[in-house]
Amino acid sequence: MKHYPVIILLILISSCSFSDTDLKNGWWKYGNGYHIGDVLDFNTLTFSNDTIYTNGIPRAILIDRVDSYFNLTSRKIIIQSLSSNEKGTYHQK
Repeated sequence: MKHYPVIILLILISSCSFSDTDLKNGWWKYGNGYHIGDVLDFNTLTFSNDTIYTNGIPRAILIDRVDSYFNLTSRKIIIQSLSSNEKGTYHQK
């Protein structure tokens, strides 16, 4: 009985992910690191197989998606430059 809260918490944390469709909900503001724009809008950007294109040129790959925890934090994505391997963070607004 004592282990139920721990098990439930682990299930909630491990299931925190979101889909490509969720990327189009809202826009993404630059946080830190690699920068491909102050704002990313996946309704106007080309996005295919985790590759982000600007003006038809592949610029970065999406390497991680972090969901918000109990709506206390913002969702964030972590991208990586294709040319320099530098990583950058963007937050959903």
